[in-house]
Amino acid sequence: MGNSQGKGDGVIQGRAKAITGGAVKGKATLPKLPTNAIKSQQEDYSFIENALGRLLLFTRLETAMQRKIVSEMYERTVPAGDILIKEGDTGLAASELYVVKSGKFEVLQKRQGQNVRVNIKERGDCFGEISLMYDTPRTATVAATMDAVVWALDRQVFRFFVRELQETQVSQVELFLNSVPILANLSREERIRLVDAFEEVTYQAGQKVIVEGDKGDLFYIVKDGEAIVYQNTPGGQRKVNHLFKADFFGERALLKDEPRMATVEAYTKLICLTLKRETFQEILGPLEQLMAREKSNQVVAQKMAKLQPRGSHVHRPPAEVLIKRKKKGRNGDTWEVVRARGHLDEVLELRKGGTKLEGLDPGASGKEANTLVLTEGTVLGGGAFSRVSIVTEESTGRSYALKRMRKSAVVQCPEHVFCEQAITKNVAHPFCIRQYASFQDKYHLYFLFDLMPGGDLMDVLVAEAKVIKRRVPQGTWRIGCLAPKVKMLQGMSEDLAKFYIGSIVLALEYLHNNNIVYRDLKPENVFIDGGGYVKLGDFGFDLISRLLERKPAKRLGMLNARAMDIKNHKWFENVAWEELEARRMGAPRKPKEADSSKRLKEMVENEKKTAGKTPKETPEELQECEMVFADF
Repeated sequence: MGNSQGKGDGVIQGRAKAITGGAVKGKATLPKLPTNAIKSQQEDYSFIENALGRLLLFTRLETAMQRKIVSEMYERTVPAGDILIKEGDTGLAASELYVVKSGKFEVLQKRQGQNVRVNIKERGDCFGEISLMYDTPRTATVAATMDAVVWALDRQVFRFFVRELQETQVSQVELFLNSVPILANLSREERIRLVDAFEEVTYQAGQKVIVEGDKGDLFYIVKDGEAIVYQNTPGGQRKVNHLFKADFFGERALLKDEPRMATVEAYTKLICLTLKRETFQEILGPLEQLMAREKSNQVVAQKMAKLQPRGSHVHRPPAEVLIKRKKKGRNGDTWEVVRARGHLDEVLELRKGGTKLEGLDPGASGKEANTLVLTEGTVLGGGAFSRVSIVTEESTGRSYALKRMRKSAVVQCPEHVFCEQAITKNVAHPFCIRQYASFQDKYHLYFLFDLMPGGDLMDVLVAEAKVIKRRVPQGTWRIGCLAPKVKMLQGMSEDLAKFYIGSIVLALEYLHNNNIVYRDLKPENVFIDGGGYVKLGDFGFDLISRLLERKPAKRLGMLNARAMDIKNHKWFENVAWEELEARRMGAPRKPKEADSSKRLKEMVENEKKTAGKTPKETPEELQECEMVFADF
């Protein structure tokens, strides 16, 4: 018999245990807000209180205490493309709750090495509430898909007013249930009843949770870990689903009074909240249709397709990408449209990334709804095999950087292209360029990246350089004021250099912690965003570190301290690393239009000279490119 009741060897059972939070002890004073922070205004109090009222953590607080907490929240501006929360962050970067005042955010979670979009946050939505209670890492990445403003609540401010929360065991389960989508429609009273009814069960990797054909009396919600769902077929067991945090299973046997329809096995250490049949039928029975929709073949197939690696036999639905660009002609400029082949999941996510533009039918369906339209603008840069320009996505109005590469120029080194595609799609760090989509036409490959309007670090070095005269001693007598003046170049200030280098160190530390080695560090690959912050780009020459030599005699550098040796260097002794990574440290220099104007002017002139000189590929070369980049 299978372990359908959640009991057996290796299973730890008991009431849901809370993580111990660092409660405030002794006499405390109200923590100070960041310098120049704009506090929430009295006219916003009701709106913020209503937003926080949807969190179980706040519903048990008295109205007066809620008002005190809201009055100490402050505004933070988050530009489009910026990462507000990064999965795995700890310390200062994981110490705030946010309420969205304006704009929109996407919530990403890493699943099998890939960032998967799991939620959208808009005006009035809250996130980060667990950070108020527990010193635990962030469980997801939250990035702005358009310019946004949030109200932030610091953990220490919250603890000052609340002191020690009562019933800590219950609180953690309440917070978790608040994040389970299937339970979103329950009333507060129903969720509180569920907290008391749930039992926590832990399974070790490889252990069966339920077995196909067994009688079932328990409903499960995954609190932490991963599980695989199998079904028996004439050809053997077949994987039909992959479960992650907040997913549920076991409901069919309780709703239909049928045997288990599949086997669920722990893929990693798995922690589940279980609910007995009677409570499930009473509270969750009315959600039958919603649960059925979440387990529909279409939803599961789309989820499984996202988890498949490149080259997998699982089909990834295609979508059309239209690129509108100006074409020079004898009679003036005309618009041409390039049709490219992209991926449906990326197109749908990009179209949902912001507010719809006036004139676009919100009820668009079919081919129109599955088409991404990009309008090309100014050229930003280029390299040996590529060209980068600004594009605007039609349905949201958001701007991106479009990188275009000629297939025939990179067909002899496709591993660099696929490496850049894999890494930039899955990095989630405020100082690394992020890729939103990849697509191709007959002659070109395309990447859609974060727009970096501030140019690159080389532009800043050139802009900051200035000629100065300094006395240089010569001989015995020509010293001091008698020494001749010599012209020399002076670069950027030391504080500005620390800001840029510190940001790069944090980016490299993140990459190394994710087994990625960055191998093309130069000023031209360090880009500047609109706020003056830097992002590493161009990952075409990177390697996964497990491919590198482990023997010290065959490699450079040490494997022990890594970035800590640099961060602890005396030169960085005054750098607040957590504030820098959380982007609370203001950029000491804002981008200027003149920084890259000369370079861009030269690029435009070069574009005019090379227009119409594109090499023509033979049919055999085109066929080779199509085969090599079939999985792009």
